[in-house]
Amino acid sequence: MQLTQQRLIHLLLNSIAIFGVWIIYKMIEVNAIRGDEFLSYLHSDPRWTYTQIIQHIHGGADNSYTHAIVLRWIFGLFGHTIIVQRLLSLCFWLLGSILLLRIVKTPNNKGFNSFLLFCVGFANFGFFLATDGRFYSILFCLAVASLYVYFKKQQWKVFTSMIVFTGIQMLGLLTSPNFIVFQILFVVTHIAMMVWHDRKEAFFAIIKWEACLLLSVVLYFSFFKVPYFHTYFLHGFFTSVAFSTGDIATFVSIPFRWFMLPHFPFCSDRVDGMVFLLAVIGLTGYFAKKIVSAVRLYAQVSKFFVLMAIFLLLGIGIQLVLYFLIGIPMWESRYYATVFFVLPLAVLSLLRDVLSIKIMLLICCLWFMRLVAVEYPKLEARRMDLLKVSELQLLVMNNPKPSLFIDQLENRQSSQFVAMANVYIRFPNLRDKIFLQVDSTSSERTAYFKRLSDWHYPIGLTFEADSAMFTIP
Repeated sequence: MQLTQQRLIHLLLNSIAIFGVWIIYKMIEVNAIRGDEFLSYLHSDPRWTYTQIIQHIHGGADNSYTHAIVLRWIFGLFGHTIIVQRLLSLCFWLLGSILLLRIVKTPNNKGFNSFLLFCVGFANFGFFLATDGRFYSILFCLAVASLYVYFKKQQWKVFTSMIVFTGIQMLGLLTSPNFIVFQILFVVTHIAMMVWHDRKEAFFAIIKWEACLLLSVVLYFSFFKVPYFHTYFLHGFFTSVAFSTGDIATFVSIPFRWFMLPHFPFCSDRVDGMVFLLAVIGLTGYFAKKIVSAVRLYAQVSKFFVLMAIFLLLGIGIQLVLYFLIGIPMWESRYYATVFFVLPLAVLSLLRDVLSIKIMLLICCLWFMRLVAVEYPKLEARRMDLLKVSELQLLVMNNPKPSLFIDQLENRQSSQFVAMANVYIRFPNLRDKIFLQVDSTSSERTAYFKRLSDWHYPIGLTFEADSAMFTIP
C-alpha cells in the first residue's frame, strides 16, 4: 500500500490523538495541585450537603456554583481525590470538542474535520482545559453548547430551543460570572450577522435570542451573584496600575499562546506568541481583500466564528488602549477561556478551501514535534515537583508542632500555600498536623481565609489570622 500524503496525515493525526491523550492523562496524574484547585477540592467535600455548599458560595466564597455541585456529586460517586476532580474537566473538554466539531464539520472533507477538532482539542488551550481541576472546562463546554443550540435550532421547536438556550446561559453564569465575556461577544456578533442580512429578520431574531440571554443575566444578578467576584471586578479591574512592558508582552501573546499549533521549543511562550502575533497581523494585512471576500462567501456558521474572533481581538485591543491611556489593568487569560476557541476556528474557516495537503502535513509534523519536545518533557518536570511534596510530607510528619506553611498572602496564593495544598490532598493522614496562617497585614485575604476557617474547621483545616509565624526550616 502506497503511503500517500493523505494517508500520512491520517497516520500523524492518529499518532497525535493517542500520544496527546496519553500525555493529558499523565498530566492529570502527576500535576502538582495549583492554588485554586485546592479551593475547589475543599468547597466540594462530600461531608457537606449541597445546600451548605450553595450557602457558602453565596456568602462570598471564591468558587463556582455549577462546578462545586457537579464536583460534589462526582466525589460522592468515585471518591474525594484530585484525579477525580481533573477527570471531570477532561470529560467536559471532550464533550465541548465533540459539540464544536458537530457545529462546523463539513460532510465532504472528513480529514479536515479531524484536523479542525485537533486544532482546538490539542492546542495549549485544550491541554489547559483538560487537565485543570477548576471550572474553565465547563465554561468552554457551555459556550460551545450555546452555539450548538443556536445553529441547530431547526431541530427543535422555537420555544424548546429558547428554554434550552436560556438554561445554558444561566448555568454558564452560575459556573463563573466571567461567562458574561462570551455573552457580550455573542450579542455583538449576532447583531452584526443579522444586520449583514435582512434587517426585518434581524429585528425578530435579536428580540428572541437576546431576550433569553438577558433573562439569564437578570436572574443571576438578582439572586445568585457572588459578592467576592463583584468586589474584585469593581475595585480591582478598574483600579489604576503601574505601567509594565512585561505585562503588555504577556497580554498581547495570550490568545496566540493558547491556540497556536507549531510551538518553538527553544523559545519561551511569550516570545513564541509575539512572533506568531506579528505573523498573523502581517498575513491578515496582506490578504485583507481575500479574507473579506471569503467571509462573504462562507456559510453562516463560518461567518459567525470569524466575526466572533474579530470582536474578541478588538476587545483585547481596547483593553490595551485603556491600559496605555488610564492604566486600567488587563484581564488574565483564563477570563477569556470560554471564547478562545473561536480564534483557530476562524483562521481555519478562512483557509478551509485553500489549506493544501502539504500545509496540513507540515502543521501535523510541527504538532507532533511539540508533543515530543515540549509537552512530554513537562511530565518529568512535574514528577520532580511531586518529589518535593514528598520531602515536605516527611518534614510535616517528623515535626512535633503544627506546621504553618503561609507567611503572608498578598494578591496571590504563595508558593508555600500551594505546597501545603499538595501535602493536604495527597497525604490525608497528616491533615491534623497542618495549619495555615495569614499575616494580618493582608486584610482582604485575611478576611477571605477567616471565612474558610469557619467553613473548614470540622474537616481539620484551620485558617488563622495572626502575625505570629511558625515555619519549617
